[in-house]
Amino acid sequence: MRALVLLHRWIGALLALALLAIAGSGALLLFADDYLRWRLPVLAELSAAPAPTPQALANVIAQAQAIGGTVAFPKNALPAYVHYLPGGGQRLHHPLDGRLIAEWGPLETVPGALFELHAHLLAGETGHLMVGAIALLLMAMLLSGLLLWWRLRRGLPLRHWRPRSAHSRELLRSHSAQGVWLSLGLGFMAVSGASLVFHTQAAALFNGLLGAHGPLSPTPQTVPAAIPLAKADWQRVLARAGEHFPDAQLRMLTLPRSVDAPLVLRLKRAAELHPNGRSYLAIDPATGSVLQAIDATRTGLGPSVLNSLYPLHAGKTGWTGHRAVLLLIAMALCWISASGLWLFLRRQQR
Repeated sequence: MRALVLLHRWIGALLALALLAIAGSGALLLFADDYLRWRLPVLAELSAAPAPTPQALANVIAQAQAIGGTVAFPKNALPAYVHYLPGGGQRLHHPLDGRLIAEWGPLETVPGALFELHAHLLAGETGHLMVGAIALLLMAMLLSGLLLWWRLRRGLPLRHWRPRSAHSRELLRSHSAQGVWLSLGLGFMAVSGASLVFHTQAAALFNGLLGAHGPLSPTPQTVPAAIPLAKADWQRVLARAGEHFPDAQLRMLTLPRSVDAPLVLRLKRAAELHPNGRSYLAIDPATGSVLQAIDATRTGLGPSVLNSLYPLHAGKTGWTGHRAVLLLIAMALCWISASGLWLFLRRQQR
């Protein structure tokens, strides 16, 4: 028992500062789109995202193809074309005519800096792996914390979730009570966060346990007649997407790396929870013919469950109150981390 207590304390102290940064930045990221609409009045004037037009899309692609990356279509939360640059950073284009309205690097705007802190701890890919490891350790902390509370539950009543004073005993009661009350929410955030970092391993686990059918992403291939992207028939491309998946919304377009590669459109069908969708169309830019189609609603339970983790983790479901619940969980995690660290430092000082 004593060994479990000591292990819980030391791991908690090491995790506390990192969790404060991750949870605090995650809470603020819930309002990233609202911040951008406030900072860019041209977006605030649009109450809803207009339907993509061939001319606007062509103008955006003409500016983006020399750089590469991925172009996201306008949506109600952020009514602008978003060009995700290969080296990080973004460009925003007006949804009606495709003109450039804003551009920034990875750390040159508040949402970008918050995302780098939340997902990478400002340390690139190494920091990204550290975030995944922290999520796994948080799951271990939750399990050990629940076990400790169960053994000591008589002295740690759940009704004392709010500290009555700054005394160590009151802080300990609040720390344990909040951890128990929010254990399911905190556990889900840890599991979903780890799955987002270790996506390949998580996909193998979910697909193996729950099943998966067919290809989950377009296979590399070449088009019969290679043409420059500037000569693509965007009207026909958009029409083909609407014909193949009538209920779907266009979400992303991956820019081809060579002239003989197809256009890859990413779509969100009505039954999909993921805000960007996981359905795909590979289209010949010269003829508009569909070379490959992947319907995410028919790929099996494993991919469906895995694809639902991101919107649930990031508050991207569109459900009323979802962001409020996630904000509560993030603030509680900040308090649990801060109170746990304070208790640890007090004990070490004694």
